[in-house]
Amino acid sequence: MKSYIFVFSGGVTERDKLVEILNKTPEVHTWRYDMESCFYILSNSTAKQIADSIKRQHPSIGRHVITKLGDEYWGELTGDSWHMLEKCETPPPPNK
Repeated sequence: MKSYIFVFSGGVTERDKLVEILNKTPEVHTWRYDMESCFYILSNSTAKQIADSIKRQHPSIGRHVITKLGDEYWGELTGDSWHMLEKCETPPPPNK
């Protein structure tokens, strides 16, 4: 499993449309977001395969980039988002 960052133009309206598409995209194992124009994706496919599948379902998607998380990165994300990106798995449920 590999982790990808998918950044797109269009804001919340576009994001809502992409949520439906990602849920139907077989190349996407799971996804999450915590920013307006960005998804974190787990997949065994390549970035190109994921992008091609999304583009087939949404030809007017506009500007976007999908990139695999590499060795050098930094930022301010939630703990769950870092867990997903770094460990290539969904975060465990919170302890009760």
